[in-house]
Amino acid sequence: MKPIRNILCYTQPQFDSIMENCGWIKTPDQGISCISICSPINEDSEHWFKNDYHSLGSDIEPQIFNLDIDDISPFWFEKNENECYDNALDLYRNNYTKLSNAYFNYLVKGYDNYIYHCMDYEEAFDLCSWIDWRIKEDTTIYIHCMVGASRSQGVVRYIVDTYGNDYDIKLNPDNPNNTYNPHVVMMLKRAYRELFMKDVDDSYFQTEPMKFDKNIKINLI
Repeated sequence: MKPIRNILCYTQPQFDSIMENCGWIKTPDQGISCISICSPINEDSEHWFKNDYHSLGSDIEPQIFNLDIDDISPFWFEKNENECYDNALDLYRNNYTKLSNAYFNYLVKGYDNYIYHCMDYEEAFDLCSWIDWRIKEDTTIYIHCMVGASRSQGVVRYIVDTYGNDYDIKLNPDNPNNTYNPHVVMMLKRAYRELFMKDVDDSYFQTEPMKFDKNIKINLI
């Protein structure tokens, strides 16, 4: 039998409530990891855990990954998706990390001309490495974004497609994985290919068609 992994996706209020009810103020129990996704421009979006594995200090547990990205999908790149992904990756491969990160943000402008921050390769490689580490250590990973419907579900989709053959993955039955952010999925899969699978079959980059709930507004900040 394959080992069970619970990959549970929630809204931010639900996630905060679970953490509070469990008494996880600074860090969750052993065997539990958390991915917290907030927006860098939304003042109402704040990480429950103030420190994560990026933080300095010997008392910081590695079980928390805080990520600050806006909810950007590939169509924001104005039909230049492949060029954007490939050019930014080439820059990253050649150690031009700042230029690679700026490449995405330069192309993504909101309707108010604000330059939003989408997931870049530095973040994708970092999160990809962390997930590979934690999914081998922990039985449960909690994930949230603001409404638990796009950015966080992109991470869930990536985990299911990447680790579904090795683990029996259980999802939150009340929050189906059908409105995931394709940019998050693509970035993490490209990072995984670079880190662990140099010769990956093209089918790995194909996900089932997305289904949209008319009651959920995609690309919420």
